[in-house]
Amino acid sequence: MRFLKHWSAALCAAVILTLLFGLPFRAHDTAKLLPLKTVQAAWDGSEVFLLSEQGEGRGATWQEAVDDLRKNASGEVFFDTAEQLVLCGGAETLLPQIVQAGTLRPAAQVFRAERPLDAETVNDYLNAHPGGVTVGDVTAALARRETLALPETEGTDDAG
Repeated sequence: MRFLKHWSAALCAAVILTLLFGLPFRAHDTAKLLPLKTVQAAWDGSEVFLLSEQGEGRGATWQEAVDDLRKNASGEVFFDTAEQLVLCGGAETLLPQIVQAGTLRPAAQVFRAERPLDAETVNDYLNAHPGGVTVGDVTAALARRETLALPETEGTDDAG
């Protein structure tokens, strides 16, 4: 019995030490963290264009455009902080890629727009005019092979 007490105490100590010092936690320079508020995605049939308040990205797929935006940014971009996703110019076809990538959090609201909106003011506008569809709703609809009507926004002035 005494052996069991010492063994369990040693095991607990080993687990605690592993958690504190052994796991590969990623260090971040907090001055370079760039949380996203709104991501806008446009699709022209051959290229994905992403626009956000933290910069732009382009690629043949959603993931390539995300990687390009991260590469071009002045710090480390966090997509999981995005509150909204605006799909422009037929970008609804990207929804399976977006969901599969898991880049955005399920609570992010999803909107449609004819063209990209002003990246600096779109978040405030959409917060004042919330939609009822989230990335989680889209994920569930795709799993059920259902079509979901996305709220359309005219937002603020276009991005040009």
